[in-house]
Formats: sequence, structure tokens, C-alpha cells
Amino acid sequence: MSYVIGDPMAALNKGLESWLLSMSDGNKIILAAVVGGMVGFDLGGPINKAAVTTAMALLASGIYDPNTAAQVAIIIPPIGIGVATLIWRSRFPASLQEAGKASTLMA
Repeated sequence: MSYVIGDPMAALNKGLESWLLSMSDGNKIILAAVVGGMVGFDLGGPINKAAVTTAMALLASGIYDPNTAAQVAIIIPPIGIGVATLIWRSRFPASLQEAGKASTLMA
């Protein structure tokens, strides 16, 4: 498992991290958009982890925009789920309506 999945994922993570770090000297808006897109792409997967790790490293260096984009991208899906369960109540069972309320509050 470690060699078949772990090594390629680690290489992917390092590659994405170095790509984002190379973009840090350019346009901050484009960098923030890329980081936000990467975070929203797989929510918890390797692309998300590379983006959030890089955003935190840039935050420590005094570059705040990517971290802001990452944090916004993290909270948008739960808010969307919560709003959907409020607007279209009839499409969701009671258990999912309660989960929607919780996800909105947690976001």
C-alpha cells in the first residue's frame, strides 16, 4: 500500500505544493482562485491537502490571500447543503433536514 499508493500521492502532493509556491510571486487573485478551486475540488483529498498546506505556508510568510480563499472554499459546500435543505424541504427527509441545519451552523 505504501509504495503503490503512498509514494505517488506524496509525489503528487509535493508537485502541487511546489507549483503553488512558484505562483506566489505572481498575481494574488489568480493564486487565490486556484487555491480555492483546489480546495473545493476534492474536499479532504490530496489536492485539498496540498492547497491548504501551501496556503498556510504562505500565510506564515505574510501572504494572506490564498489562505482566505482556502477558508472560503471550505465553508461554501456546507452552507450550500444547508440552504438547499431549507429551500427545498420536501425533497429531503427529516433526518437530512436536521443535518442541513447543523451543516449551516458549523460552516
